[in-house]
Amino acid sequence: MVSAALHDQESPPTVGSSDAGSGVATPVAMEELPPESMLVDGLQPTRVLGGVDVAASSGAASTLSTLEPSSSVETMTSGACYWLRGALSPAEQMQLFEFIKEHDRTDWENLPQCMNPTPKTLQLAQPGGGTGPTLEYGCHWDGSQVTTVASEVVGRVRDILHRQSLSIAGRLVPEPTAVSLAAIRYPSPDGRFPPHVDHCNDGSWVFLFSLGCFARFRLKAPAMDGFQELELQSGDALVFDPSSGAGIVHEVAGVGGEDTCPAGLGDRFAELRRCRYGVQCRVRF
Repeated sequence: MVSAALHDQESPPTVGSSDAGSGVATPVAMEELPPESMLVDGLQPTRVLGGVDVAASSGAASTLSTLEPSSSVETMTSGACYWLRGALSPAEQMQLFEFIKEHDRTDWENLPQCMNPTPKTLQLAQPGGGTGPTLEYGCHWDGSQVTTVASEVVGRVRDILHRQSLSIAGRLVPEPTAVSLAAIRYPSPDGRFPPHVDHCNDGSWVFLFSLGCFARFRLKAPAMDGFQELELQSGDALVFDPSSGAGIVHEVAGVGGEDTCPAGLGDRFAELRRCRYGVQCRVRF
């Protein structure tokens, strides 16, 4: 069984849902894009995360905090796997990566030397002291407010799926009761993770967020004729059932170059020009 921290796998170019043979992704629904007059300095609009106006903190006009980013949803396999393009706005991506950096205690200066670059699971500061690969949070909902940035980005994706009337395990996405977060850094261009099924059978689902350079992500569900290839861009999310029954095989087949990292994100966090972070949230309902 692959550990929760190592669950994030990716893959290549693009693909969709119903027409597996053609290699063309079939959009299930697309949310209405905001008018150009609502975009500020080339950033998509966002909302407030964790009580912080992330747009204002990144230098954009504070009016962005009340708006939603545009996104589209593609069903990879009905009721078991969804690809959300543009799930997080640039400002939300910055807020999430700030959260990761604040908790990162990985000894990057003394990693074992390898002939080939390999993905690295981050060691994160734990609330009670010490470090570990996973942060665990309960979700305490109060209207639209939740307690952590991790819970906020999960709530953002849940809201998108809920508005599209898309189901998880045969029902509309309920409110989470607990969220865990782990992060893996994939170096560009050779960061890879081999094909695998998570075999996580505790009823949780994976909400996987991509930050930095794009990821070449491949997946295959039992109903598919072959692997589907996606380019997960920074801010995209993949939601899927990690259970043995769902049998979703997935892998990271490579990482894009510096030019695939959004300029604003790379300007603020230079390391994201050289790698891709897979931020995996396991969500219980």
